[in-house]
Amino acid sequence: MNKEKLFNEIKDLSIINAFSKHEQLVQSIINGLNHKYISKGDILPSVNEMMRETGYAKETIGKAYKELISRGIVESKNRRGYFVATDDTEQHLKVCLLIYAFDTFQETFYQNFRDHLGENIQVDVYFHHNNFGVFESIINSNKGQYGLYVIAR
Repeated sequence: MNKEKLFNEIKDLSIINAFSKHEQLVQSIINGLNHKYISKGDILPSVNEMMRETGYAKETIGKAYKELISRGIVESKNRRGYFVATDDTEQHLKVCLLIYAFDTFQETFYQNFRDHLGENIQVDVYFHHNNFGVFESIINSNKGQYGLYVIAR
C-alpha cells in the first residue's frame, strides 16, 4: 500500500465541499483501490495515524471505517487493525446470514431474502445445525467483518 498516495488523495478530496470529512476518507480508500495503490489484504493506517496525518477527529475516522466495513470493503481484525477485504469497490453491503441448515424452508427464505437485497450485496451463509458451540464460533470468528448480521431459525 502506498500511504503517501492515500494521504494525498484525502488532501485532494478535502477541497470538495460536497463531501463530509468521513465521505472524503471513504472515497479516498475507494479511489485508492480503483487506482491500485491499495489492494486486498493491505492494512490501512491506524485511527491514530489517520488523526495525525489528516487532523480529523477519531469519531470521523471511525465512522468512515465502519461504513467501509458495512460495505464489505474493509474488515476489522481485533487488536490488529483495519484491512482491505476486497478489491470490489462496487459492493454496497456485506451480509452474514446464519441459519440452522439448508432445508426446503431455509432455501425459500434464502431466495426471498437474496431477491429483495438488490445488486452489489454479498451474502455469506453459515450453518449452525442447532449447535451452540458452532453458532458461537461462527459469530466470534466473523465479528467486525460484516455490515449486517442476520440470524434465522
